[in-house]
Amino acid sequence: MEEFGDTETDLVLTASENNHELPNAPQYLVRPIDSRSIPAMYLTGDAGIIDFGESCGFSVPPKDLGLPANYCAPEILFHQQPEAQSDIWALACTLFEIRSGQQLLQGVFADEDDILMQMVQLFGKFPEPWWSAWEKRDCRFDKEGIASTYLDDGRPTTHSITLEEILAEGFRYYARYPEGGDAGERKEILIPEEEIGIFANLLYQMFSYDPKKRLTAAEVANHPWFARQ
Repeated sequence: MEEFGDTETDLVLTASENNHELPNAPQYLVRPIDSRSIPAMYLTGDAGIIDFGESCGFSVPPKDLGLPANYCAPEILFHQQPEAQSDIWALACTLFEIRSGQQLLQGVFADEDDILMQMVQLFGKFPEPWWSAWEKRDCRFDKEGIASTYLDDGRPTTHSITLEEILAEGFRYYARYPEGGDAGERKEILIPEEEIGIFANLLYQMFSYDPKKRLTAAEVANHPWFARQ
């Protein structure tokens, strides 16, 4: 507290900008500190894993996993019981986001059908019985999983794309102004070409539609991509 000074707070108000008496809502929010002001003596190179509030046993998973749809493995979106390898899919989404600066499957509040569509764009047609169980498949793709809807100029609206193409766009971020405030200019840093292939190789093996064919956590940790870091 001595290092960072007094906290900055904001009141939590109703839509009419009045104070509230809701028992489950906070009265105020605390603004985060500027991470650039943290003295080096408080920083560490060790990674820490926190927040196990959504953890559960695979034998009796809760009805609602609390997982955003764009991190859900396809078996979860098709209402099958999650398993350990479902976490590998979510981990792959997280690794992609950390390295590229963007979400692979876009939209925290996206409709599940939108997420399924993006999966097909990236990884191809779902195996049975998932493909037949997806009621909106015919609205977006033909029987082979190819985009079936086209713009006026003939271009498909749901074109296929590869992980390599997305990674080649580079790491995206917003540079903040020196004195803080709103995010500044959007910038990109190219990911080395020789890294793109090996990283995509790791991700494709984690994104297998068949949970049994996905890499295990140990195999992920031992993949050559991590040796580069």
